[in-house]
Amino acid sequence: MKKTGNGPNIGFIFRDTPESRSEAFFAAELVRHFGQSVLYVFIDVGSDPMEDQDLLVEEEQGIIRTIQQWIGTKSYGLMRFTILRIDLKTYAIPKNMLVISNEFGNMRKEANVLSPAYEGTLCARGEGEVLIPLGTRDSALRTVEIGLPLIAAMGFEKVVFYHTTFRDKSVMSDDPSDHMNESAREILESAEEAADQLGLFHRSIPAMDTDVARGINLAAQRISSPLILMGYGDKIWFGWYPDALRKITLVPVMTIGRY
Repeated sequence: MKKTGNGPNIGFIFRDTPESRSEAFFAAELVRHFGQSVLYVFIDVGSDPMEDQDLLVEEEQGIIRTIQQWIGTKSYGLMRFTILRIDLKTYAIPKNMLVISNEFGNMRKEANVLSPAYEGTLCARGEGEVLIPLGTRDSALRTVEIGLPLIAAMGFEKVVFYHTTFRDKSVMSDDPSDHMNESAREILESAEEAADQLGLFHRSIPAMDTDVARGINLAAQRISSPLILMGYGDKIWFGWYPDALRKITLVPVMTIGRY
């Protein structure tokens, strides 16, 4: 995978846990992949931040030493750490920030989040095709407008647009593409045009499945996808599909927030 310097700022949420350690390593690898030098570290202080400056500095120095031990100073000796003490429930995550976390996406729908699913690096599964489920118009537009350029910046070159459709009883065909409505076809056409403009190779997989998250996960496994890219929509009927997907998949999932 080619390196690029056009990526977003990368951050992760520090907690003294094995999960946070895994996310820190993944985030550091992504910072290096983008040719950047700063890793943003979020510390959740709730609504009661520490006021003693001496204790604050001492604590932050200890956190930085811990992170350096986690990721290895030999590989990341030139990396700098910017600590942000915030209330995770209310802090406005910048649009140019990608948060590496397996849990934060379930908590905040308006942030761009990459859930590594305990993979060590972005390319742990190789450089295959990124699976991009296209949902409702609002979520699909966010995915295409924000997510596709991000995929290209990461160095991926191939994407698969995946659309779950429901059976149209008036159609006799068993081909899922014959059951797509006009809106779904327009969304797919827009996504393909955007991929062409970015120079991304693309193909599409329509499917009929009553369990949408399960279908997405199986599709990602079948094509050995290294990453699933999804957007959050403005409306919710039966729960958020990205949240349901994170519970069952071992493939990293990147979600585009509802800005």
